[in-house]
Amino acid sequence: MSDIVDLQVVAFPQEGVFTEEGNEDLLREAASMGPDLVGGIPHNEHTREEGVKEVETAVEIAQNHDLQIDLHIDETDDPTSRLTEVLASEAFHHDIGERTTASHTTAMHSYPNAYADKVISLLAKSGVGVITNPPDNSVLQGRYDDYPRRRGHTRIDELHEAGVTVGIGHDSVMDPWYHYGKADPLDSAHLLVHYAHMNGREDVQTIWEMLTDANADMFGTEQYGLEEGNRGSLVLYHSPDAFNTLRTRAPRALVLRDGRPIARTEPRETVVERQNSSRSVNFHRDR
Repeated sequence: MSDIVDLQVVAFPQEGVFTEEGNEDLLREAASMGPDLVGGIPHNEHTREEGVKEVETAVEIAQNHDLQIDLHIDETDDPTSRLTEVLASEAFHHDIGERTTASHTTAMHSYPNAYADKVISLLAKSGVGVITNPPDNSVLQGRYDDYPRRRGHTRIDELHEAGVTVGIGHDSVMDPWYHYGKADPLDSAHLLVHYAHMNGREDVQTIWEMLTDANADMFGTEQYGLEEGNRGSLVLYHSPDAFNTLRTRAPRALVLRDGRPIARTEPRETVVERQNSSRSVNFHRDR
């Protein structure tokens, strides 16, 4: 698929590193096979101490193999799951924040405000980025709640205010945790509009920057952006602006990779019939 997309491979211990004998050896073997990142899921360990050890192990492996780090971390409603602070502290002390991503961090939703402020400040200080994954976490979190049910979402507004880079991911596409995905970033962004109360017009630019600049930054993309000399890779939506693109999940009229067309979509036309007249409707709304 390298002629169509840039893929990054993660050495990821799905069940944790220390939950079963031999998992650590498997992770170290996988990390030696040439992946781009080392992953982890420290909140899945049996104890906090082993969760801390998993974070430290991931950092050690990443440094030994010159890999980036992306951990599923604190993906739970449990306010006592507090391993994001460990990752941020490790990244700060080893000066690897720009290569480190904390994915999900949904427990942050349930943290006491004073503690959440501490963790967010540490993320900003360390340079660790955060990726929120609205499709999965909208269905996975809050499962233990009666009513009212928590959204189980990370604190995007406070992270932004602190200067933390926050991107939008999808996580699963079609797997046991989530069945309804199609790997479309617009789906994730549209869900985030509702899920994070980001439905104001002033939020459109923030979400668009999360989809583009923030995601590119955490992916490590070079020569990114519409500037002379950068890579000629872009997506052209059949839509007049970002607001209508998000609202309608507009089709991609053209996708370019390094100046070469790799995908086209002919938008479908909807025609409204009324008595003796008909007219085409594009569903776009002017500002």
